[in-house]
Order: sequence, then structure tokens, then C-alpha cells
Amino acid sequence: MVNKNSSENFSDVRNYGKEYYLNRYCEGFETFKKGELSFRLKKAMEYLELKKDEHFLDIGCGRGEIIFNASKRGVNAIGIDFSEEAVKIARKLTQRSKNAEAFVANATNLPFANNTFDKILMEDIIEHLNEDEAILMLKEAKRVLKPRGKVVIHTAPNTYFIKLIYPFAKIFLRIVGKKTVIDDFENSRNIARKVHINEMNPLSFYRLARKSGLNVKIVIEKDILRSGQYLLTRDLIKIPIFRLMARLMSCRPFVFLTSNDMFVIGIKK
Repeated sequence: MVNKNSSENFSDVRNYGKEYYLNRYCEGFETFKKGELSFRLKKAMEYLELKKDEHFLDIGCGRGEIIFNASKRGVNAIGIDFSEEAVKIARKLTQRSKNAEAFVANATNLPFANNTFDKILMEDIIEHLNEDEAILMLKEAKRVLKPRGKVVIHTAPNTYFIKLIYPFAKIFLRIVGKKTVIDDFENSRNIARKVHINEMNPLSFYRLARKSGLNVKIVIEKDILRSGQYLLTRDLIKIPIFRLMARLMSCRPFVFLTSNDMFVIGIKK
């Protein structure tokens, strides 16, 4: 089933060292330390609807939170990442699990037979690939997915938010004295600029996902403050005016500009 030698790098792996995954600006790190799932990972699990004994693949597994959580549900979980450091972290997390495994592999050349997996997750990996690489990954995911199997893809941030909303939000944050939020956001963006080569908006994300050949739909998360379960929103949600603004901006059509959690759900025909 597995050819573990298929791990040719398609990007600069030096950007994905231990310090990348284990720092406060790598989304989910604080919940990872607590042994919990972050807001976006919980959402991904909801959309996956994993069932006991299913075969599940996490492409770009990072620290391994998802495969660890899936394994506790009786799912046969495999995680791959092209970063050896990520795989080391994931293996340490899952070392006591009998049905979770992580190893180094290339997402554009998956080392699995056709029709192997019931469910596949691509969480925050597609923005790290150029368009050609992303299409190869999507087609490979379709190849190893069983008929009527499900793929869940997440990407962030939303370039509509970055270009159109954040400049005004930044001014407002300064006015209300939330400079620390601005600093954290800028630090997060500085890291993202080194590794994100294909950030998208809802329209471009949907168009790219369609090239997979799967039946796809896009889901835009309406909880734009992530229920305060995120480094950049946990202070904002405590302020009534921000909660009110978030409620208003989570309605259509504004949510297409303001939400930074974009999911595509694909089904193999």
C-alpha cells in the first residue's frame, strides 16, 4: 500500500524547522500544548465526519494533532509531511497509538495505491504550494481516495481580508488601543510571507479546487472571531463592540471578505 521513498521536496524544507511548528504564531500551538484541537482543526473534524475503522490520510499533518485525535476515535490514520521536523513531532505525539502513523512524503506524488482512503484532509497546505503543485496534490488526493470518499481542504488567510479589510481594521485597532493585536498580526504575517506562495480568496480557492475533478463546494466559516480561541481574536471577543461588528460582518456578502477560514469539501464520483 505504501511506498515511503516517495518524498522528493517541492519547496524549501528549511523554512519548516522545529521552530516553525513550535512557536505561538503557528496556528494551534497553544492548544497543541494543552493536548487539544484548535478552532479550525475542530471544524475540519466536523466536516470530515470520521467513523471507526475508516482509513484516513492527513496531507501536511504538521504536529500530528489530527491523526492523534482521529486514532483515539478508532480511525486508521496516516499523516504525511515533507518536513522531517514535523514528522518527528507528530511521531512523538502518536507514539503510543496503535493506529496512527506519520512519515515523510511528497503531497504531489503520494506513495499509496489507488482507492485507499475513505477520508482525506488538506489543512493549511495548499497556500504553501504554487498552482501547478496544488493541482498535482489535488489530483493525487482524488486518485488515492475511494469512490464516494470525502476530501476536506482548508486555507487561510483570505486575501480579500488582507487587502480590503485589514487596513481599516488596523486603524480601528489603534484607536481602541489594541496595538498588541496589530503587533501579533504583523508578526504572524511576516512568517506567512516566507512560506505562503499561493494565498487565495473564496473565488480563487473554489476555482482551484474544481480542477481536482471532485464534486466540490466551498464553505465560508461565519465565526470570524473563531469564538476567541485564537491568538489574534481572544482579546477582541471580550469587547462588546467587536462582538457586534463581527456578528454584522459574518452575514452575506460581508463574510466573503471578512472570514479567514475557507473550507472546500469534495466528494469523489
